[in-house]
Amino acid sequence: SDIKNITLETQETTLQEVGVDKNIGLTYFGGDEELYEEMLKTYYEQGKEYADKLPNHFESMDWRNYATIAHAMKSTSLSIGAVNFSEIAKQHEMAGREKNVNFIKENWNDFYDYFIKILNTIEHICGLNVQKTLVEPAQEVSSELYQKECEILLDYLKNYEMNPAVEQ
Repeated sequence: SDIKNITLETQETTLQEVGVDKNIGLTYFGGDEELYEEMLKTYYEQGKEYADKLPNHFESMDWRNYATIAHAMKSTSLSIGAVNFSEIAKQHEMAGREKNVNFIKENWNDFYDYFIKILNTIEHICGLNVQKTLVEPAQEVSSELYQKECEILLDYLKNYEMNPAVEQ
């Protein structure tokens, strides 16, 4: 029963709940589920870049680049079926072009939070947050073995033999 409770507690927000209409998104990909999922992954990857850059443009009041990113967010959001968010991004694009600072500042938090919520949902739905372990976990070794390995590495380094040192 613990597993059931954990599963219920960790159920993620669905696309529909964050305003992404999968059926609309699917129409852009001829109903092809695999293509749509690839687009979600692409949206997520691009979105992470936008999520990094947009706050910088907001903070530095670089409205030209703010509008450019909002424009890209508008287009890509529409392609996954996030019609409402696409419309909000369009408003921010126009505000950036017109340097309507009041609109941007008044709506910034909601706009950015909504975008992050969509990205987080896609991350969980597509399993994009799974970290792969690239290094094997360290094994405990005796101090004698550790000292011996260090001496071997030092010898390689003293003789400028980088390849064997790296392999070691």
